[in-house]
Amino acid sequence: MEYKQLLTCTLELQRGWGDNLLVAETLRYMSGANRMLGLYKQGIQQAREALEIYKQYNRMLGQGRTWEELTWLLCDDKQLDLAEEVALQGISLFSNRVHQFQACECYCILGDICHLRGETVEAIDHFRAALRSATPLNWHCFLFWTHCSLAELYFSENRFDDAHTHIKHAKLHTINDTYSLSGPTSSLITW
Repeated sequence: MEYKQLLTCTLELQRGWGDNLLVAETLRYMSGANRMLGLYKQGIQQAREALEIYKQYNRMLGQGRTWEELTWLLCDDKQLDLAEEVALQGISLFSNRVHQFQACECYCILGDICHLRGETVEAIDHFRAALRSATPLNWHCFLFWTHCSLAELYFSENRFDDAHTHIKHAKLHTINDTYSLSGPTSSLITW
């Protein structure tokens, strides 16, 4: 809550200065803060405003990060159809090599959306698309979390051998990262 209050003061100052790109950046951070606070409608509104500013200035990286934040907000607000639409737009916008990370993130979000809907085959396809994009670039942290997502999916389907395989793959991408081995997915990793 304190973080949100600080961002609100910052936003007022930046609007007064007329620096629209800083306004967009702060709005994006505020949307994330509101997501963490469960204030999804406010966050969605802020993400959309930030997105419009980034589009005016043709800032692709800002757009990518905002698309991602907006998709998560829509997911958390149980607007899964709209979240899927936004993620697909993100993939089409960021499918080039320069913004491939944002496209990978969108594939993972689509995997999560499909998993929430019980669409296991589609979820697996999206997670695998993310892995195909990220593997040649050795994005270890991203690969770790994507394998963890697949392990969780398989575990929820009682496909324990497949889950265990992805746990092994996830471990390979920790590169002795103590946090990843003991963080939120540690119960899966030690399984």
